[in-house]
Amino acid sequence: MHPDILVVIVTYKSERYILKCLSDVLKQDLPCDIMIIDNNSKDNLSKIVTQLNHSNISLVLNDTNYGYASAVNQGLQRALEIGYKYVFVANPDIEIDNAQTLSTLVGSFDNDPNIGAVGPHVIQVSWGEYNNSDNRSIEEVSWISGCGIMLTRDSIEKVGFFDEDYFLYFEESDYLRRLSRNGIKIVKNNSAIIKHLGGASTNGMPTKCYYYMIRNIFLFSKKNVLKFNISKGVSEIVWQLRNKFYFPMHPFRLLAFVLGVLSGLVILFIPNYKIFTRQNDNSY
Repeated sequence: MHPDILVVIVTYKSERYILKCLSDVLKQDLPCDIMIIDNNSKDNLSKIVTQLNHSNISLVLNDTNYGYASAVNQGLQRALEIGYKYVFVANPDIEIDNAQTLSTLVGSFDNDPNIGAVGPHVIQVSWGEYNNSDNRSIEEVSWISGCGIMLTRDSIEKVGFFDEDYFLYFEESDYLRRLSRNGIKIVKNNSAIIKHLGGASTNGMPTKCYYYMIRNIFLFSKKNVLKFNISKGVSEIVWQLRNKFYFPMHPFRLLAFVLGVLSGLVILFIPNYKIFTRQNDNSY
């Protein structure tokens, strides 16, 4: 008999973070299975997981890097096949200090049957944040951080999987928009708190990751904004690009910005944009 929750963790060269993340998940008061999907890191992850010797941890080692969204989908597919009630999609560089965090997130679904996604209050450690809020409410929101999202089986069956066109960045924002369009509520439970260290899988190739971040601004807007409101879509693209550009910028990063914009324009104006979308990339 399997537990109600499957925790899906996507890794890429994240061995320095994974032990703490797994330890925090294993100490949760609500039993869960853990599925780690590694995008061809070629590091010591397998050895670390083997040494833990926990029967509820499974490890999938992909033979190439298919991107974050594709790896998450491997976990979602497994969850549907086995019949888990909930899936917690988590980054490897999160820390969960409270043993009731996952049960608190699951309890959020009791408030409204239309809730399909719940996020915790996230402390972004890399930004120098700390928890100074006494807010313990559950609030309906339009967006929650992709570093930790609890989904119901019903919502996954209704909306489907993550969009693999993104490869990296904006895939969780796209998914949340699709949930909303299908009448599924997204909430944030401020009583559940996690820390996000940031950059576990992207610090090694910041320039390539920056390219995807810029490119996907256009992809996200085309799929979720422009076809509903052109002026709003254009404004959102401009606003996002202004927030992602700074001066002075390293020449390679500037090149990534320019290439991201060019790729984004191709996505906007050429209908068959998928031919320009990488389906695997072992360099990020």
